[in-house]
Amino acid sequence: MAPGTDPTTRPLPKVQQMKRMVFAQFLGALFVTAAVAGAQARPQTPAAGAPAAPQTPAPAPAAQPAPTPLPFPADAKIAFVNMQFVLSESKLGKDGFAKVTALSTKQQAEKTAKAAEIQKLQAEIQSGGAVLTPTVLQQKNAELERQVRQAQTDEQNRQSDLDNLQRQLLDEFQDKVLPLVETLRAERGLWMVFTPGGDGSGGIVAANPALDLSSELVKRLDALK
Repeated sequence: MAPGTDPTTRPLPKVQQMKRMVFAQFLGALFVTAAVAGAQARPQTPAAGAPAAPQTPAPAPAAQPAPTPLPFPADAKIAFVNMQFVLSESKLGKDGFAKVTALSTKQQAEKTAKAAEIQKLQAEIQSGGAVLTPTVLQQKNAELERQVRQAQTDEQNRQSDLDNLQRQLLDEFQDKVLPLVETLRAERGLWMVFTPGGDGSGGIVAANPALDLSSELVKRLDALK
């Protein structure tokens, strides 16, 4: 570092890319339950290619324990925030999870209804194979193929809708949280603010808990209009 350079204001290389990576990790923590629920809710494909009824979605992740409030060291030059805690405790994070849960629940209901419709048609074909005329049987098989193709298209559209919602929530979180983190860094004259892994420990081997600004970040985030 050149003499006279202030490490509290010196820009980091590729800072925007680094921020994007950090909040991509946050996004994964936010929507991990929705992703699991979506995978479980996806109907299984029988031999005829029709989806079956979905399974029960996974429960929401438990809230993170609140960091113990301690006086921030006056001489500190680094700090950290636990984004998983910010997610689980902030109004913004809770609202985001509620939106994803609502969309996932709606999508699961749509998949269940379509699976029941396809299974009913399969049963009609199997039970009526010996009594239906070849023309009627051909029509029902064609309708089954059409419904299976439509179910696959609908699934792709649902995944696209979920991805779009995730990106929207990520952008909203970044727009509100990143300036607050920078404000906290500047106020305390810090060089850097780190974020550990989703469990609150990954990436940090040992740290003074007084350096944790998570609760203060949640407080300021909730105060935004």
